[in-house]
Amino acid sequence: MTEYKSHRVKRENLPAEKPICVIDTRAVYLILFSWGVAFLFLILKNVLAVLLIFVAIVISARKPKVLYLGYEDRFVYMNKDDPQYCNVIYLSEIKGWEYRITNNGDKLILYLEDGEVIKISEKMVRSLYNYFHKVLPDREVRKNTKA
Repeated sequence: MTEYKSHRVKRENLPAEKPICVIDTRAVYLILFSWGVAFLFLILKNVLAVLLIFVAIVISARKPKVLYLGYEDRFVYMNKDDPQYCNVIYLSEIKGWEYRITNNGDKLILYLEDGEVIKISEKMVRSLYNYFHKVLPDREVRKNTKA
């Protein structure tokens, strides 16, 4: 049996190098919208402006939770059950990947050399598609014509 490099590691043991792709829970559009509405109310000299500015500060100051990290040679996804750990998949061990648009939302499917299949279906899958299309364009299983 072949020994694979992909494994589970503690988050603190990840290398310090800068990732190509970082996907977190930060809602950029919500932050921009809240600041825009707050300043609009401020310009209109409305009493709610103070409350809306406070809400905008709270939303902006929240520390985002990192979900995925993409590097040149590996892909890291955080363990939802145990936040201290993450899973590292080396790109050399990905046999193929596929992006699907379905009625239930977009899905990204990774096919590993050892036969394991990893399905990711979250709102930020499109960003992951862009990452995999950049680093592994030749291993896309089914080219998506809608993407």
